[in-house]
Amino acid sequence: MWLIMRKPTVSRPSLRASVMCCSATSASVLPAGLVCEFVDAADVHPVPGAPARLRGLMQRHGRPLPVFGISPTAGFGRQRLRVLVIDEGRNAAALEIDFPPEPVDPVAPCDDSTPYPGACPPGALERAWRCAGHEEAFWEFQPSRFFGLLGGHR
Repeated sequence: MWLIMRKPTVSRPSLRASVMCCSATSASVLPAGLVCEFVDAADVHPVPGAPARLRGLMQRHGRPLPVFGISPTAGFGRQRLRVLVIDEGRNAAALEIDFPPEPVDPVAPCDDSTPYPGACPPGALERAWRCAGHEEAFWEFQPSRFFGLLGGHR
């Protein structure tokens, strides 16, 4: 599964000059202009009783930041994870990834026959896209809604 992340705006932002990040179960494509930070080994502390996709909290610039994963299964205890921080001010969060980000070029939306990825909560993803040099579908989503659904909010 591939994901395209977009910032909520009145007019649709350009998905050109995007950056892709991957994990074993997902990948994200982030539009140019969205503030992101790749952290190769974030120190993530578990939160007792948290939803399964909330890996825990990491420290960023002196404040706690939630770290989410697509898979509903995760390791136990304190972990060092590779993450991509998506900074939307007060709504900043991090997504667990397996590989460092790389540039990609979304070129066209997919048709309606592209199956919705089963690993994601219903309603978390919006439109599927094709990217130059890739045969897989890349999924677009709005970060705050996506992270909310991963955290168990409806």
